[in-house]
Amino acid sequence: MTIGNYVTETWYWIFLFMLIGIIGATLISLHVKRSILGLEPEEIGRLFQERESVFQSIHEAMIAVDRRGIVTMCNNQAGKLLQVESDKVVGKYIEDVIPHTQLAEVLETGERQFNKELWVNEERFIVNRVPIYYENRLMGAVSTFRNRTEVEKLAEELSNVKQYSEAAGSNP
Repeated sequence: MTIGNYVTETWYWIFLFMLIGIIGATLISLHVKRSILGLEPEEIGRLFQERESVFQSIHEAMIAVDRRGIVTMCNNQAGKLLQVESDKVVGKYIEDVIPHTQLAEVLETGERQFNKELWVNEERFIVNRVPIYYENRLMGAVSTFRNRTEVEKLAEELSNVKQYSEAAGSNP
């Protein structure tokens, strides 16, 4: 074999490896694009910021868990309720954070639970628990809860407003 043959063969192998690399990179990029729902990085960042803002601005306490029952999100209102910093709860098993929460039951059955009562730190709460599905697979669950005393107070205020408006409407 001559030096010219070695150079030609080397270029052949370089070209082949580059072609394999390009094909592999294309397949990987298509897979990544599909897994991020076709969004660009800027769009993902904006959506994340919007989601975080909405999540933290909700008046109700909210905690989300993955399918193993590990807390993935906890808003500031939930942190206040639990008397901890909300970011210290993330990564812990939900039953260690809120005993008897029944989120594990939602993960097992996949069934929603609405307007249930839960005691946390000697306070009563009204709780909603909903499973989270993605492409028909159970991915986790989310729970929202609000102090029952606040709910009853709000219901009483609304009742008073209704009575006042009915009384005002019946007087000529």
